[in-house]
Amino acid sequence: MRRYRLLAAILVALGLLLSACSRPSDPTPAQTPTTSTEPPASTPSNQPPTTVTVWSWRVQDEDLWEKVQEMLDANNENIKIDFRGIKSTEFDSVLKTAMAGNDGPDIFTARGGAGTRSYAEAGQIEPLDSLDLSGFDQGILDQASYEGKVYAVPFAVQTLTFFYNKQIFDENGLQEPKTWDELIQIMETLKSRGITPIAIGGKDGYAVNLMVDVIGATWLGDQWAQDVIEGKTDFTDPKFVDVLAKVDSLTKYAQEGFVGTAQRDARTLFATGQTAMIIDGIWAVNTYYLNTDPNLQLGSFLAPPAKAGDPVRIYPYVDGGYAVNAQSKVKEAAMRVVAYTATDEFAQLYADLFAEIPGNRNVKFDEEKHPMLAKAVQQKNELGLRVLFRIRSPFDSGTPDISTSLGANLQGMFAGMLTPEQAARAVQADLASWYPAFKK
Repeated sequence: MRRYRLLAAILVALGLLLSACSRPSDPTPAQTPTTSTEPPASTPSNQPPTTVTVWSWRVQDEDLWEKVQEMLDANNENIKIDFRGIKSTEFDSVLKTAMAGNDGPDIFTARGGAGTRSYAEAGQIEPLDSLDLSGFDQGILDQASYEGKVYAVPFAVQTLTFFYNKQIFDENGLQEPKTWDELIQIMETLKSRGITPIAIGGKDGYAVNLMVDVIGATWLGDQWAQDVIEGKTDFTDPKFVDVLAKVDSLTKYAQEGFVGTAQRDARTLFATGQTAMIIDGIWAVNTYYLNTDPNLQLGSFLAPPAKAGDPVRIYPYVDGGYAVNAQSKVKEAAMRVVAYTATDEFAQLYADLFAEIPGNRNVKFDEEKHPMLAKAVQQKNELGLRVLFRIRSPFDSGTPDISTSLGANLQGMFAGMLTPEQAARAVQADLASWYPAFKK
């Protein structure tokens, strides 16, 4: 009997134990839910950052990308920028080799015009039309587009103009010309007083091409450029011949031996007050002129028209843009980075760091500190050509390209070997050898 009582006690105790195990237990302090805002271990912020590689020919941009990294960190973007600056003269070949081997960067600086189109045509870069590009003029975006789609975010724009020495003008009672005839009269006045009116770097094809860009912007305009692109006219058009004739007419006012003068030496002549004017790009203001003489009193004007009050235009071209590698393994992160480069904030950051004109139009320069840049931005926004006929145009894409052909034929004209009409015909013949609209 005692054995049965013991067995019953054991069974009762076992039943109580099983009953306790079947009820939900009260939370222990370690189990009590918390209101912590710390992200769980699986969230992106607790994962290693996504590395986005950026290559550029602008080795000076390291500070820029450090600022971009600061922005990414401030916005809790789990992205790490790995910037690599490559010497400009080596960049194109290094990038081309890397892209061909599917070993290119996630983002790279693409040259404007043909430089962007070639990678887009090969399917090696991503279209960027999903980004907010409302801060960019269509003419600027067109220089980073292919078949109607944008493939790079323009980061820098150059403009071209006449620069003049204000002190020389003031001392001779001269003002900015309102017509072409007034410009020639200024040249005559200066020359009669023993002052060299204009510096020309005739030895460098790229430099003499700038003269065509500056004068052609006003004297040719958007419609002519569109017509020549479509093959409705060509470079033998009297309007283009007239531009070449105007370029040629300025040479009688240049320094002696200008045909053998390199552009860097022409810039020195102007920066040291040995000539009154020069045709050049906005990049030269800080890089050459003010670097040579910080007190140089610079002024600028666009190529004047035939009649006072007629429209004047400026030739703006895209230096380069940010493109996303179609083979990138971190494409989503790369797109977020490039999206930031399209913002007004980035544009102002770029402008403040480098004193250069960004692609985005919503930027301001201090007019007292950077008067030439402030003026150039306003001119680009209000007077910029939307359709280009030389650098960054469709004529830049084949062989020989317009820049090579035009530069060589201008030099032949300066040497007295060609008339403006003959130079224009030679350019047309070169382009007709490959440009589709001229083959019809």
